[in-house]
Amino acid sequence: MTFRFSSILALISMSGSSALFAAESSFDGQSAALNTGSLLQMMMALGVVVVLIVGLSFAVRKFNMFSVGSSVHIRIVSGLALSNKDRLLLVQVGEEQLLISTSPGRVQKIHEMQAPIDLAQAGEGKASAGQNFSSLLQSMTQRGRS
Repeated sequence: MTFRFSSILALISMSGSSALFAAESSFDGQSAALNTGSLLQMMMALGVVVVLIVGLSFAVRKFNMFSVGSSVHIRIVSGLALSNKDRLLLVQVGEEQLLISTSPGRVQKIHEMQAPIDLAQAGEGKASAGQNFSSLLQSMTQRGRS
């Protein structure tokens, strides 16, 4: 970010100094206000272009217009928030489903499902699908303790 900002500042200062040099060399009786006005107009146009570039780069980053990879083969089937930062996710990769735990700076595989869970058949709505996932998680944790 610093490199881009310094490059833009260098470009602005070079264009401004070249415009001043051109204005001074072609000063043949015209008023100084006219040259200052054209310099100001050029700097305003350059500012609009810089704002446009920054705005478009923000929009591309924010709305993920150009994704690097395709998420056709990897999808999150279900998720459960354990706390503000920790989550349990049921992730499907191809035909396999994995139960993973995510927290800031750490992702850990908890369980690999033997048979994939189809949440559309398991319940009618989103609430029942969440309850089925919760009951499945609870049964797996109880099985792990015994």
